[in-house]
Amino acid sequence: MKTKTFHKVSLSLAVLSLLIFVAFYMMGRYGLTGPFLIAGFIALAVAVRGFSTFKGFSYSLMILASVCISMYY
Repeated sequence: MKTKTFHKVSLSLAVLSLLIFVAFYMMGRYGLTGPFLIAGFIALAVAVRGFSTFKGFSYSLMILASVCISMYY
């Protein structure tokens, strides 16, 4: 898989995960939101590595995902 394609797939997976997170949160199903939020941040961190402007933001997103993991579990 080419690198550009990998980052685009990762970006679409991040958007999908975060949309599912918002949908579950709005429905009041708080127990199901954690994994989607974590997956969304990790996929977003991988996706921004493909854009030179946001490449440095990847580390901050990984820290945010780690904080979500530690607070959820």
